[in-house]
Amino acid sequence: MRRSRMQAAAPVLLVAVSALAAAQSPRAHAAPADPSVEVIARGLRESHRRLLEHKGGVSIRYRLDFEEGRSRSYFAFKKGLDGLLNVKWPELRCRIEGPMSVMVYVDHVPTPKAVPTVREGTFNFETFSGVAQDGNTLGQIVNFRHPFSASSGFPLQFLFFAEMEQFYEPGQTLTTDYWLPNALEQHSYMLGREEEVGGVPCRVLRREGMDTLWVAPDLGYLVCKREFHYGVGKSLRERVLNLEPKEVSPGLWLPMRQVREAFEEESPNELQERLTVRILGTHVGDLTDADVRVVLPDTVKRIEDHITGKIYEPGVDKANRFDEAIERARSAAAPSGPAKHRFSFTSIVLLNLTLVLGLTIRWQLTLTRRQD
Repeated sequence: MRRSRMQAAAPVLLVAVSALAAAQSPRAHAAPADPSVEVIARGLRESHRRLLEHKGGVSIRYRLDFEEGRSRSYFAFKKGLDGLLNVKWPELRCRIEGPMSVMVYVDHVPTPKAVPTVREGTFNFETFSGVAQDGNTLGQIVNFRHPFSASSGFPLQFLFFAEMEQFYEPGQTLTTDYWLPNALEQHSYMLGREEEVGGVPCRVLRREGMDTLWVAPDLGYLVCKREFHYGVGKSLRERVLNLEPKEVSPGLWLPMRQVREAFEEESPNELQERLTVRILGTHVGDLTDADVRVVLPDTVKRIEDHITGKIYEPGVDKANRFDEAIERARSAAAPSGPAKHRFSFTSIVLLNLTLVLGLTIRWQLTLTRRQD
């Protein structure tokens, strides 16, 4: 009995459809069945590159909520904050906004107060320059990595991106116990069996008495859980969970919920604080240059330009603020950089010598009077 052309082609068509479905599924990015520590370290580095150098950039909006434990926490945004992290290589922009806890004096008594605050910073990985804003008080133009461009990128901090460490430099080796994948490359980790975290199969990597990682190779080497200690054999420092993974772009996975718990060193397992990040929205591939810029508002009272060594005070001249400030800075030629620090140090030394000399003379006069 002869088969029709359709019947003959059916097996071939079925194989083609199956291959296409497999290519479009997350398993298209599947890792080796039994990856080594070295393979996982390379996978982590590649996953960082996929996010940081994604064509057209990546934008992440998130909400961070704070919960204080039994011991005191020094986290400044105790009522939570709204955050934005934009990456369009080689530019990075971090922004957080919320009521920040500060101490003010009421009738000469220090009193805690929540002040609405915006903190943001940019960083260019190629030029090592950026702009930072600290509320309506200070703006800075810098030729180094400002802490705001590192410490305010919570979604990537909780994924332990070495690129979020303040002293990270492309092409240079960052020595670390903590940041990834460098810690895996610089210390001895043992590859354990497979365990699930939030229903996600993970490979367990353990540095005995110091660090344990749960990594999902099939989800772009997402770090789903980590327990990190204060030192080898010491108490637990933090536990981080990266949950509800979502593929926001082919091969690029992000946790929609992140939980970081910090513990006291002197009181093992006593919770110090719990930070919870919920990613509210992401978009990829369509960021513009404006999305990775910090624009300092006119309300900023002082702008320090560390590149030119000038200081601007936009609010001094209401009619022509910036031009007037620039001209005044040029004419004054105020000392800056090392010369300014030397001048300040010399002044302090002379002041201290004067005080010591004055106290010595006063002591001698007191002794003379007593003898008389």
